Amino acid sequence: MNLKKLRYFLTIVEEGSFTRAASKLNVAQSALSLHIHAMEDEFGHALLIREKRGVKPTEAGLLLFERARRLIADAEKTRQDLLDFGEQPKGTVRIGFPGTVSSVLSEPLIASCRKKFPEIKLVIAEAMSGFVKEWLAKGQVDLALLYLDIQDNMISSSLILEEEIVVVHAFSDKRAEIVSSEELVNYPLILPSQSHGLRVMLDGKVPLLGGSISPVIEVDSFYTIKRLVEKGYGSSLLPLHAVNQEVQEKKLSVSHIEDRHLWRRIYLAERSARTATAASNAVISLLNMEINSLVQSGRWAGARLLQ
Repeated sequence: MNLKKLRYFLTIVEEGSFTRAASKLNVAQSALSLHIHAMEDEFGHALLIREKRGVKPTEAGLLLFERARRLIADAEKTRQDLLDFGEQPKGTVRIGFPGTVSSVLSEPLIASCRKKFPEIKLVIAEAMSGFVKEWLAKGQVDLALLYLDIQDNMISSSLILEEEIVVVHAFSDKRAEIVSSEELVNYPLILPSQSHGLRVMLDGKVPLLGGSISPVIEVDSFYTIKRLVEKGYGSSLLPLHAVNQEVQEKKLSVSHIEDRHLWRRIYLAERSARTATAASNAVISLLNMEINSLVQSGRWAGARLLQ
């Protein structure tokens, strides 16, 4: 087994066809077939299922696909590290952000990186925290900010900050500035579904504070939740910074929770087996610098540093 054979195998699986893979790799289809047969003989397992419309991996093939993708990514990073050794950091760094984090952090991070490290290309991917975690585990991103503290053989994380969760109302819905957790039962709540990290956190913490939540509407989009609240369909529980602009524009209003126990923690996570590059280390440094600046200046409303 060598990297060339692994690249051939990855391309066949990704394309789902020997013909398309041969065209993409500029290699004869018969040569690809010989390579795959040789790998199957070496491992003693069928790796691909041949069908009329193409091919798909067997269970053993899926295992090889995941491992091969990581091996090739690490090999490419090692090559780039050696080429860049002692020089200005350069290369591609991929970061995964949850949507609310991306809305406040992506633009200043990109601006700072372009100014200080113009040869680093940032690729920022945005999704719910659970999806971002999967991307990191699979090596599809190099770094991530997560709402989960993970310490295992795949991912390690460090605590960065926490942000206040507030009760959000329509601006015309005059509510007390401070409410107790027990009062949440009186609000018709619009919340993300239980597949969302924020909802999991709320379901776990609110009962411990003596309150309860039973949403009347569930939507997995902060933008839609804010619009529904603005139009008077109910209230919500969201990070303060996620609604700060609408509060300033007098579209929404917020109530702080009296006991202030509803804080959501954010962690910087990376793959445990990741080979650190000069580019990724430079981006981590910028990331911490920008987060500190955003929190201390108040632009990341309702956040406090915990590094």
